[in-house]
Amino acid sequence: MRERGRKSERASSSHSPTPPLSHSPTLPLSPLRQATITIWNKLFEDEVFGRSAQLAYYWLFSIFPMLIFLTTLLAFLPMRRNLDQWIGMLGAFLPSEAYTLLNNTFQQIARRQRGGLLSFSILVTIWSASSGMEAIITSLNRAYDAPLTRAWWKERLLAIALTLGLAAFIISALALIFFGGSISGQIAKYFGFSRAFRIVWAVAQWPIVISLALLGVELVYYFAPNIKRGKNGKRWEWFTPGAIFAVALWLLISFGFRFYVSRFGNFNATYGALGGVMVLMSWLYLTGVAILVGGEINSVLRGRR
Repeated sequence: MRERGRKSERASSSHSPTPPLSHSPTLPLSPLRQATITIWNKLFEDEVFGRSAQLAYYWLFSIFPMLIFLTTLLAFLPMRRNLDQWIGMLGAFLPSEAYTLLNNTFQQIARRQRGGLLSFSILVTIWSASSGMEAIITSLNRAYDAPLTRAWWKERLLAIALTLGLAAFIISALALIFFGGSISGQIAKYFGFSRAFRIVWAVAQWPIVISLALLGVELVYYFAPNIKRGKNGKRWEWFTPGAIFAVALWLLISFGFRFYVSRFGNFNATYGALGGVMVLMSWLYLTGVAILVGGEINSVLRGRR
């Protein structure tokens, strides 16, 4: 039995991507440092980095049907002349290769006005994105050590509902970014406000955008894990540490990765024509890491309470 136990320990250590952090039992640790060590170890116990790759795979499949849906829908609206300007806004967040890939696909789809693709593309988008959300649900259940007792159809419906809810918050945030100037102009014109209102709005819209992104992430963190809620269980919190960390890390990743690719990374030289796809996959992977790490932080802090 002892020999078997030693073999199992060696096997588990050989599969671990990095050794867990440990500390001396004789030296007391501060609560912050102890929580940090616990979170770091749980990242590898719950296979956060492998599950993030799974999320990137599902999200890659949902991006292009989403582009088909948006371009097909906007083609029937009077705002079609602003399509290039809207897609150009993504260049502020995406690396150049990923933006070029999406922009080229966007332009090819926008040239064709096919109404039959509208219903098909939205179904494919919802199904692919909800598959990614279902992977997030599974990851958060593991982070909280929650039992997997939901029926498969209930979990799929929950994934679709959370996907639509998160999309509503993200689209609202993007609408403020893209149309904030015109919205403030219309409000100022209707109520007779001065130019100072536009200046205040230009500054105030960014806290609103960040709050909408935080609420979307909080929605996922609250409803995804299969744990008890309410008075004696998990309570709703407006801005949890995990959600704040996830959004901040995602912004840091987006701008930092964009800077790295533009200055140092040359994916086209390594992957050729697939360079844009690899950059997009890497960005989606890091986005999944940010979301799952935020969930791990919330699970550890909830357990310490």
